[in-house]
Amino acid sequence: SQARKYGRHKLAVLLMSEIGGRRCEIVNLSARPELNGKTCVADEYLPDSNRYRVTLETKSKAILVIGPGKLKRRDRTPEDCGYYLEFKNGRAVRHDFDSSEDC
Repeated sequence: SQARKYGRHKLAVLLMSEIGGRRCEIVNLSARPELNGKTCVADEYLPDSNRYRVTLETKSKAILVIGPGKLKRRDRTPEDCGYYLEFKNGRAVRHDFDSSEDC
Protein backbone atom coordinates (compact mmCIF):
# COMPACT_ATOMS: atom_id res chain seq x y z
CA SER A 1 0.00 0.00 0.00
CA GLN A 2 1.04 3.62 -0.41
CA ALA A 3 1.06 4.16 3.37
CA ARG A 4 3.59 1.32 3.88
CA LYS A 5 5.64 2.57 0.95
CA TYR A 6 6.13 5.88 2.75
CA GLY A 7 6.83 4.31 6.15
CA ARG A 8 3.38 5.01 7.62
CA HIS A 9 2.94 1.52 9.11
CA LYS A 10 0.33 2.48 11.73
CA LEU A 11 -1.80 4.12 9.06
CA ALA A 12 -1.44 1.09 6.78
CA VAL A 13 -2.61 -1.27 9.55
CA LEU A 14 -5.56 1.01 10.33
CA LEU A 15 -6.68 1.22 6.71
CA MET A 16 -6.38 -2.52 6.12
CA SER A 17 -9.21 -3.25 8.56
CA GLU A 18 -12.87 -2.93 7.61
CA ILE A 19 -13.56 -0.23 10.21
CA GLY A 20 -10.18 1.47 10.55
CA GLY A 21 -10.44 5.21 9.90
CA ARG A 22 -14.16 4.87 9.25
CA ARG A 23 -17.38 6.09 10.78
CA CYS A 24 -18.97 3.43 13.00
CA GLU A 25 -21.93 2.86 15.27
CA ILE A 26 -21.40 1.53 18.79
CA VAL A 27 -23.41 -1.67 19.35
CA ASN A 28 -23.95 -4.16 22.20
CA LEU A 29 -21.83 -2.23 24.70
CA SER A 30 -23.11 -3.62 28.00
CA ALA A 31 -20.66 -1.64 30.18
CA ARG A 32 -22.05 1.70 28.87
CA PRO A 33 -25.43 1.00 27.24
CA GLU A 34 -26.15 4.72 26.85
CA LEU A 35 -23.49 4.76 24.11
CA ASN A 36 -25.22 2.11 21.98
CA GLY A 37 -26.41 3.73 18.75
CA LYS A 38 -23.94 6.62 19.01
CA THR A 39 -21.61 7.18 16.09
CA CYS A 40 -17.86 7.53 16.23
CA VAL A 41 -14.75 7.45 14.05
CA ALA A 42 -12.25 4.61 14.51
CA ASP A 43 -9.09 6.71 14.70
CA GLU A 44 -6.44 4.17 15.65
CA TYR A 45 -6.10 0.41 15.83
CA LEU A 46 -4.35 -0.82 18.98
CA PRO A 47 -2.91 -4.22 17.97
CA ASP A 48 -1.71 -5.20 21.47
CA SER A 49 -5.29 -5.21 22.76
CA ASN A 50 -7.12 -5.77 19.43
CA ARG A 51 -9.18 -2.64 20.07
CA TYR A 52 -9.78 0.73 18.44
CA ARG A 53 -9.36 4.22 19.83
CA VAL A 54 -12.53 6.01 18.71
CA THR A 55 -13.78 9.58 18.88
CA LEU A 56 -17.50 10.02 19.50
CA GLU A 57 -19.42 12.22 17.06
CA THR A 58 -20.97 14.23 19.87
CA LYS A 59 -20.36 17.69 21.26
CA SER A 60 -18.02 16.18 23.85
CA LYS A 61 -15.80 14.46 21.22
CA ALA A 62 -15.02 11.88 23.93
CA ILE A 63 -12.31 9.35 23.17
CA LEU A 64 -12.90 5.68 24.03
CA VAL A 65 -11.17 2.35 23.47
CA ILE A 66 -13.58 -0.29 22.10
CA GLY A 67 -13.24 -3.80 20.69
CA PRO A 68 -14.11 -4.47 17.04
CA GLY A 69 -17.12 -6.60 18.01
CA LYS A 70 -18.76 -3.51 19.50
CA LEU A 71 -18.37 -1.42 16.34
CA LYS A 72 -20.47 -1.61 13.20
CA ARG A 73 -19.44 0.32 10.11
CA ARG A 74 -21.91 3.11 9.38
CA ASP A 75 -21.00 5.36 6.51
CA ARG A 76 -22.46 8.85 6.45
CA THR A 77 -25.71 9.27 4.53
CA PRO A 78 -27.61 12.40 3.45
CA GLU A 79 -29.96 11.82 6.42
CA ASP A 80 -27.08 12.23 8.90
CA CYS A 81 -26.98 15.91 9.75
CA GLY A 82 -24.02 15.77 12.14
CA TYR A 83 -23.36 19.52 12.43
CA TYR A 84 -24.18 22.91 11.04
CA LEU A 85 -22.21 26.11 10.56
CA GLU A 86 -23.29 29.48 11.85
CA PHE A 87 -21.67 32.66 10.58
CA LYS A 88 -21.51 35.19 13.38
CA ASN A 89 -19.47 38.38 13.60
CA GLY A 90 -17.49 37.43 10.52
CA ARG A 91 -16.53 34.00 11.88
CA ALA A 92 -17.76 30.49 11.16
CA VAL A 93 -18.87 28.59 14.26
CA ARG A 94 -19.44 24.83 14.05
CA HIS A 95 -22.31 23.36 16.10
CA ASP A 96 -22.45 19.57 16.52
CA PHE A 97 -25.61 17.59 17.24
CA ASP A 98 -25.59 14.82 19.85
CA SER A 99 -28.21 12.85 17.95
CA SER A 100 -30.31 12.98 14.80
CA GLU A 101 -33.31 13.92 16.97
CA ASP A 102 -31.62 17.26 17.69
CA CYS A 103 -31.40 18.17 13.99
